[in-house]
Amino acid sequence: MNKTQSSLFIVGATSVLISIVLYISQWEYAPYLLIVSAILMSIVQLTTFKKRSNKTLNRLYSQQILGSILLIFSGGSMFFFSGNEWIAGIAVAAFIYLYTSFRIPQEEKKEANNK
Repeated sequence: MNKTQSSLFIVGATSVLISIVLYISQWEYAPYLLIVSAILMSIVQLTTFKKRSNKTLNRLYSQQILGSILLIFSGGSMFFFSGNEWIAGIAVAAFIYLYTSFRIPQEEKKEANNK
């Protein structure tokens, strides 16, 4: 990931957190902000995805893309459901991002050592 992509991802992730807080405080445009932020994160994930020979890394990158898609659907569920169903999608997406953020550097280091 280059600096621009990294910056866009950080802006998207920060905006997701801000939109969650704003949604809890009953701001009516918070779901829109969440969806736009999740789409930004998804675009960055899709542009940095490279097919590799390491199947584990491919799986981990695919999981990150799945986490981005879950964030988008969580924003949509803010519109269509009256309860707090969106929290489940965001929690799963956060867990996926947390898991892959630890595993990807380990696998990349392992792959570099094997070369």
